[in-house]
Parts: sequence; C-alpha cells; structure tokens
Amino acid sequence: MENWLRRLLKKWPRMSRRETLAVGIGGTLLVLFLVFQGIVFPLMEKRENTERSIRRYEETLREMRGLRKEFEALRAREAVVRKALDARERGFTLFSYLESVAGRAGIKDRIQYMKPSEAMDAEGSGYEESTVEMRVEGVSLEKLAEFLFYLEDGDRLVRVRRISIREGKRESGELAVLVQVVTYRLPGTAS
Repeated sequence: MENWLRRLLKKWPRMSRRETLAVGIGGTLLVLFLVFQGIVFPLMEKRENTERSIRRYEETLREMRGLRKEFEALRAREAVVRKALDARERGFTLFSYLESVAGRAGIKDRIQYMKPSEAMDAEGSGYEESTVEMRVEGVSLEKLAEFLFYLEDGDRLVRVRRISIREGKRESGELAVLVQVVTYRLPGTAS
C-alpha cells in the first residue's frame, strides 16, 4: 500500500486535470465510505439498539408497575381477610357453623353426613384452609336456596367451593345435595 501511495504522489504533478479530478473524487468517495462504515453506520446501529433497549425497559417497567398494583391490591385484600379472621368469634368451627345454618334453614334433619377435612396450607398464603363435605337428602329447592343464602357469609369467610345437586329418589321433587364448604383460618387456631 505504501508503495502504491508513493507512485501516486510521484505521478500527481504530471496528471491531467481530468485524472486529478477522478482521483480526487475516488479518494473522497473512499474517505466517505470509510467514514460511513467506520463511524456513521455503527453510530446509527448503536442508536437503534439503544432505542430498542429503551422500549424493552419501558415495557418491563410498565409490567412491574402493573404487578405492583396487583401486589398492593392483594395486600389490601389480605388485610381485609386478616381483619375478618380477627373479628370472627373465638372458637369458631366450620362444622358447628354448618350445623347451625342447617338448623336455621330447617334442613338439619336431612343431613346424611358431614365430613371435615384436615386443615392444609392454602397455597403458601400463610392461612390454613378448612373444608367440610356435607350430604343432604330429601330437601326442597326452596329450603336448599335458603340454606345456601345463610351459608355464604363474607364476615366469617365461608364459601361454597363445590356443589352437586340431583333429583332425589322419590318423585316428590326433593333433591339430593353434596356440598363442599371452605373457610380459612390462621395456623394453629380452631376452625
């Protein structure tokens, strides 16, 4: 390359104006090409990559803000649940609550069985879940509706998880009901 440059400089004074112009234009284009390839295009690519990164980080930030709102909502609900659990009368048990609600609805004599389940951790929430499965036979639709109305109690955190209703064996329009009721408690307390 050095040898080529020396020959060019030696011939420069003897070149015609057209040759000088061609070499000048060629040299200028070469310099422009090198400037664009070495400086401009890499800067443009870096800017584009930076803008893409900024958009990704902004999206991540939006997701994090959404998750934060969800987390705060969960914390607020958890505070409501904890307050309800603290306000629930001492010695509350789901089993006795179901018996009293059945008596109130007038279907206590129709209970075939009530089977409590072991309390278990409710998905790492810090609460235990207490479940009772209850089978009631020969109950009218009106009495069942009354029982369900009394049963779900937001203040005591009692809810129906699953219910199965079928026609009874008799033709009198009575129903056979299998209901699974659940509540929550703090670990180590009765329910």
